[in-house]
Amino acid sequence: MTYEMKMREAHDDGKEENRVETALEMLKDSMSIDKIVKYTKLSKERVEELASQIKG
Repeated sequence: MTYEMKMREAHDDGKEENRVETALEMLKDSMSIDKIVKYTKLSKERVEELASQIKG
């Protein structure tokens, strides 16, 4: 894997982490899963998984 590929992968990982953090905050504020999916671009399944983690 080239340096450029590693940097791109790290950047993508950071973007995903930010989306997850945003989704968690939105879930804590009782926002609907559909809105969270719309604004974070995470899959519905991923948001539902995060929601179950908060409730559990």
